[in-house]
Amino acid sequence: MNLKQLKHVVALSDTLNFHRAAERVFLTQSALSRSIANFESDIGLVIFDRSNGQVAVTSVGQQVLHRARKLLADSHNFLQDVRHLKEGISGLVSFGMGPFLAATVIPSALKKYHLAHPGISLNMNINRWDYLRNLLENEEIEFFIADIRQIPDDQNLNITLLGNPSIGFYCRRGHPLHKQNSDAPINAQELLEFPMASVGIPPVVKQEIKHELNLAESADLKIDIQCDDLLLLKNLLPGTDIVLLCAKAMMAFPSIQEEIVHLNVPMANNKFGTWGLVTIKSKELTPAAQILAQLLCTHIVEATNEF
Repeated sequence: MNLKQLKHVVALSDTLNFHRAAERVFLTQSALSRSIANFESDIGLVIFDRSNGQVAVTSVGQQVLHRARKLLADSHNFLQDVRHLKEGISGLVSFGMGPFLAATVIPSALKKYHLAHPGISLNMNINRWDYLRNLLENEEIEFFIADIRQIPDDQNLNITLLGNPSIGFYCRRGHPLHKQNSDAPINAQELLEFPMASVGIPPVVKQEIKHELNLAESADLKIDIQCDDLLLLKNLLPGTDIVLLCAKAMMAFPSIQEEIVHLNVPMANNKFGTWGLVTIKSKELTPAAQILAQLLCTHIVEATNEF
């Protein structure tokens, strides 16, 4: 028994005429008759009553045909789903994203992806690189994009570098550091007189920032409020004297620029951190995941170059 035989049986049940059924399935009448007979022999049941020169479906045949139609429909849907998966038209993509990226450049990219591929369901995990790496190794996500500086060398991982984000210092409009001439440079000592908020900063990066600010080794670049939720940190600024240290791309939105200003803190190098796409070398991304990863990487590279 095979799907072709099921199609032959259904065609005959629809037409109750061997000639018309044979035309529908592109067979000769004799070939269709043999296929029907072989099918009935295989299952040990009579599907059609051919007496009196007419074709009729038997009572047991009605039950068999009900199942046959369902199997053919399931087969069609299965093949369509496979084709859609192959072409990236449908399916589920599970992936991971660092907190900063999830709050900045990623939303616009996801919107663009959804409009182009409405049949794809997305499951995004937002967390730090170590948590996302565990998800990746457990095959709970296909890839993740995050700050990859602290990821140790691993021959099982494939890492694609995407760029180095620029950082800046920000405060509310009207902050004591926001002088009449907003372009006036602010030295590190002035900066350290106020509480500072930031995402989590690795010790090595903290040392690099201290060096760029010309702070003494003994000086403390104290982070009073540390949180990986950048939107929460941004909302702390209005009405307070907190200074926010974060990537410039976070502050690129007009709604944010209206209430928050960039401080001119001279630094020869303001690029800290390294964004990267992380996958398992032995695992090939599904077509839908490949399309998504490429789109996200393009947006991140553009954001890195812009700021």
